[in-house]
Order: sequence, then C-alpha cells, then structure tokens
Amino acid sequence: MHLNGKPERSCTLRVAQVGNRAVTTIEGLSPDGSHPLQKAWIKHDVPQCGYCQAGQIMAAAALLAENNKPTDADIDAAMSGNICRCATYLRIRKAIHDAAANLRGEKTVDAGAVSATAGLACAEICTAHEKEVCA
Repeated sequence: MHLNGKPERSCTLRVAQVGNRAVTTIEGLSPDGSHPLQKAWIKHDVPQCGYCQAGQIMAAAALLAENNKPTDADIDAAMSGNICRCATYLRIRKAIHDAAANLRGEKTVDAGAVSATAGLACAEICTAHEKEVCA
C-alpha cells in the first residue's frame, strides 16, 4: 500500500499509525486492472502463488512514480524488501521495465524474452537475505 504516495508494508503498520494520510491499495492503481504495471505483470507471467503480488506491484508503482526509466540496480534497490517465494524476480524486473517503457510511450519488451527465467532457482537470483527465506 501507499501512504501519501510512498510505499509502506501494511503487514507491519497499525491502523492508528495511518492517521490522516492518504491510503492507496492495489485496487486504487486501477480498479479495472488497466494500470501498465498490472498489464505487464500479466504479460510477463509474474504471478505464481500471488502471495506477494500486491506488495510487489505497489513498490514498483512507487518506483515508477519517482523514476520513469529505472536501471536494473534501481529496480533491485526499490524492490529489495519484497520477498517472492516463487522466485520470479527476473520476470518482475522485466515487467517493471516494460511498464516503464509503456508509461513513457515507448515500445515494450517482448514477453518471450523472459521465458527462460521461469526455471531459475531462488539461490541464483535472490539477495543474501532472501536466500535464507527462500531456502
């Protein structure tokens, strides 16, 4: 979720801490699923179990609101607190690049280019902290 446009982890935030700040959930990005990130997530087959998807998309939306042409390092830094048990990190990165290009009015990347990443093991793509969680 976002509070005043900034990503927050709803799982660690008490309602009383929200105060008068504006709350945006994944449904607030686009009630009909037409937000470029939502479309890119589907295009690149990012969702697996779905457990982390709302947090992943909201973190990505905050990144793209601040930086419409993120590098891989920018994406990795912005997404570092979001753990994906299904290890779709490379597809998440591709989807973010795709959505960013879409938001800039550029041609988007081919979804087929990420199909080889589907079978990568978590240990190959997770950060050191995430390796412990994925093990």
